[in-house]
Amino acid sequence: MKYIKYTMSLLLLVVLMCACRKEDDKLIADFEAPGPFPAIEPGTTEASQIRFDIYEDYDIHIYYELSGEEAMTTPNGRIQSNALKNTYVTKADEDRAVIFMKLMREMFDMFSNNRDILKHRRYVLVSDLGLTTTADMYYSFGYNLDFRSEYNGSYVLGSVNDTKEFDLVLTKECLLYTFWGSSTFNYNYFIPDNFKGLSAGNYYDDLSDIGSTIIRYDYSVWANKYYEDEAIAAGFVHPYGTYAYANNPHQDWLSYVVWIISRPKAERDVLLATNSIFQRKYDIVVAYMLESYGMDMEALSTAWQLVGTTI
Repeated sequence: MKYIKYTMSLLLLVVLMCACRKEDDKLIADFEAPGPFPAIEPGTTEASQIRFDIYEDYDIHIYYELSGEEAMTTPNGRIQSNALKNTYVTKADEDRAVIFMKLMREMFDMFSNNRDILKHRRYVLVSDLGLTTTADMYYSFGYNLDFRSEYNGSYVLGSVNDTKEFDLVLTKECLLYTFWGSSTFNYNYFIPDNFKGLSAGNYYDDLSDIGSTIIRYDYSVWANKYYEDEAIAAGFVHPYGTYAYANNPHQDWLSYVVWIISRPKAERDVLLATNSIFQRKYDIVVAYMLESYGMDMEALSTAWQLVGTTI
C-alpha cells in the first residue's frame, strides 16, 4: 500500500511539473541566442536599473555601454553582417539610451501577450552604425530604420546619441521594426498571394537585373537614393519594403504591419484615400492578422499612440 501511495504521489508530481512546464512554454519565446552576454546585474544608475528590470521581466538583454569589438561580439561569435564588418561602433549616449529603454519597456509591456513570436533577445545600442548617409536619407523622407539584424539573436541599433534632434515617432517606429522583424512572422508565416501580386514587378529581385526605379545607387552621394514618388505608386509605405523578394515579400508585409501600428489613423487615411494599392494591401493585412492571429491592428495602433507620451 505504501508503495502504491508513493508511486501515485510521484506520478502526480511528474504530471504537475509537466503541466507547469507546458504553461511556462506558452509564456517564454523561442529565442535564438543564449545569454545574457555579458552578464546583466542589478542597476546602480537609472539606465542600468531599467535594463535590469527589462531583463528580469522579459529576459531581453540590452547593452548600451559597449563599443568596438565588444559590441560586435555575441554568445555565438562576432556579428557577421557585412555592413558592420569594418565598422568601429561607439557606445550609446547614456541619457539617450534611457529614453530608448523606457520606450522599449512600454513596447514589451504592450506586446506581452505576443512574446511567443519573438526570436531575437539581444539589443546593442550604439551611437552610430557608420550608416549616416543612408540613415539621413531615410530621415529626410520621415522614415527611420537605423539598425542591423544578426540572425543568431542580436539587434544593433544606431543613432542612440544626442547629435540629432530626438524624434519620438521615428524612434518608436524603429523599435517596432525590431520587435516585429525579430518575430516568427518573418520566418514562418504565410503571406497571401493577393498581397504579393499588388506590387509584383517592383520587388528587389524583379528589378535587380535592370536597375530599380525605386532605390538605385547615386554616385553623387555615394549611396542608394530613394525615389519616394515611384515607391508610393508601386504600393510601398517604407523603403524597407522595396528590398523584398517576390516569392516571400516579408519586408513589404512587415512595413505595413509597422505602418498601421505606428502611424495615426488620420495620417494613414490620407494615403489610403488616394492610393488604391495602399488600400488593398491595408485591407489584406488587417483581415489576415485578425483572422489568423486575433490581432486588431487598429486597436494596437490606438494603444501605440500613447507609448512614450509620459517620457
